[in-house]
Amino acid sequence: MFNPEGYAELIKKASPDFVEIKAYMHLGFSRLRLDRSAMPAHEEVLEFSKELAKHLGYEITDDSEISRVVLLSKDGRKSPVKKASSID
Repeated sequence: MFNPEGYAELIKKASPDFVEIKAYMHLGFSRLRLDRSAMPAHEEVLEFSKELAKHLGYEITDDSEISRVVLLSKDGRKSPVKKASSID
């Protein structure tokens, strides 16, 4: 994961309330094109998200290690979307 400054410039143009930073997951047909090593660890996604948030002036308001996803918010609010309470 690289160039958080460049991504920040693109995101600033849209000025969204929320930005979801999501890692590539080694699933489906993508396994035919990419190796498992292309899937970043959650720590890498979180570190990239911290840099991106710094450049945007956003806050990290949520994350999910198992999904390798981080939610950034412009004003610190959590997403209005409810999380599933458990996986069946």
